[in-house]
Amino acid sequence: MDLRRKKVLELICSELSIYPDRNDVYEITLTEADFKRQGLGFDEACIVLGDLLEEKQIHDYGRFFDNEKGRGWCASFVTWHGIRNNLSASENQEEGFSPALYDIEKGVLHFKGKDILISARSNKTRAQYILEYLYAQEKPADQHFYSEINETIFPDENHDPRKYYRACEAIATKVLKTVGISDYLIFTSGNRAFVRINPRYLA
Repeated sequence: MDLRRKKVLELICSELSIYPDRNDVYEITLTEADFKRQGLGFDEACIVLGDLLEEKQIHDYGRFFDNEKGRGWCASFVTWHGIRNNLSASENQEEGFSPALYDIEKGVLHFKGKDILISARSNKTRAQYILEYLYAQEKPADQHFYSEINETIFPDENHDPRKYYRACEAIATKVLKTVGISDYLIFTSGNRAFVRINPRYLA
C-alpha cells in the first residue's frame, strides 16, 4: 500500500474511533496540522482524499476549506470498519507483535522494539503522569477525561485542558518520530476533552 494512503487512512481511523457506533456515518474534519503530524503535505493528503471520494469511501460528499483558521478537509465517511478494512493489516496482526508497555520507573514507552524516552527531565512531566495514569487503569482504551486525571494527579491545581492536550501531543509526536505510528494516543481538546490509548496497541 502507498505510504501516503496508509497514513491518511490511519488518521481517519483515529478520528472515527472516538464514536460509539462504528457502523454509523460520522462527519469529521481533518486539518493541515493533522496531516503535518502524519508527515504529509496538505496537497499530497488531499490527493489521497480525492481518491477515497472516487472510491465511495467518503459518504455523500467531501469538501475542502481554506479560511482564517487554516486549511482542511471536511467529510462524512462510510463507516470506521469500511475505512479500517482498507489498511493492509492492523499492527496487532503483524508477526512478532507485542503491545506498547510503559515503564513507570524509567519513564520509557516500549513500543515496536523501540524504547521511547518520554522526557529527559529530572522532574516528572505531565506527559509521564498521563501515561502512568492510563496504564494504571483497568481499561486504558476507554475515554479518560483530562479533568479526572487532573483531579487524581494534581488535586490542588486548577484544571487547564490545554496543558493536557499539549502533553498528549508531545507523546504522540515522540511516538510518531520513533516508530512511525500516528494513532497510539487518541485525544481531543476542549473542556470535556479526553485521552485514551488505541486498543490496537494494547495486550
